[in-house]
Amino acid sequence: DGLARLVKDREAITILAEHPFVVELDRRYQLSLTVRGNRIIGEIDGSTVADVLDDNDPLPAGGVGLIVTEGTLSSGAVRVEPVT
Repeated sequence: DGLARLVKDREAITILAEHPFVVELDRRYQLSLTVRGNRIIGEIDGSTVADVLDDNDPLPAGGVGLIVTEGTLSSGAVRVEPVT
């Protein structure tokens, strides 16, 4: 639908952020999430598409998933590392 979303799925689904984003088929994208406390910054190819505070039952231990509602998804390795 032309949107990139940051979605939290915990007891209920909550859309934390939406940003216009048109996907080009067969193109690689670099996705990045940076989390500090309850602040989440999402980037696609180095451009910020989400910068939100999750004040409602945040996930301090972390967790990540990739969701596609139509079509397919392929992914390389998902890395989680400390922010320096």
